[in-house]
Amino acid sequence: MSSHIAQRAGACANSIKAGNTPAIAEYPLTLECRVLYTQKQDLSLLPEGIRKSDYPAEVDGTAPLANRDPHTVYIGEIVNAYILKNT
Repeated sequence: MSSHIAQRAGACANSIKAGNTPAIAEYPLTLECRVLYTQKQDLSLLPEGIRKSDYPAEVDGTAPLANRDPHTVYIGEIVNAYILKNT
């Protein structure tokens, strides 16, 4: 997660030295994953009512928390786990 995205979410981005895996200070458990598969959500497969209420086309997709754009599903393999310690 980039630091500007973390800041917009009200979190503090850190960098763990082991593997340089991005971490969020407010969430002490960080999982490092290897991506095995991705798939972009196909909005045409959703019922029309859900598409209209949850993915409105008239909303600017760059607005914070905008939900106009399809999500991406990630399937990954956990390759490491880190616990952030308070310092």
